[in-house]
Amino acid sequence: MKGRTVRNVNGSSSRTTSGGWSSKLSKMPSDCQVRGCTKPAKVGAHVVHASKSSSNKEYITAMCYTHNNHHNKSNMVLNKGAQLVRALK
Repeated sequence: MKGRTVRNVNGSSSRTTSGGWSSKLSKMPSDCQVRGCTKPAKVGAHVVHASKSSSNKEYITAMCYTHNNHHNKSNMVLNKGAQLVRALK
């Protein structure tokens, strides 16, 4: 099954979810949710779907510091079953 392709949202670090993003996940993943990455998930990364036809709705998923930074402008494929939590704007 194909994973979802997302990209980072720059300038979103002050945004939250109601009740905290980690409380919205059914189980907090220990690893970064980018396919092939085995680094520890340390932060909730604000992302949008990379498809041009998708909306600009923002989501949060667990990522490592390497993948969640303002220099990373690449599209990233998430692991199968990676959870996305709707972020507040």
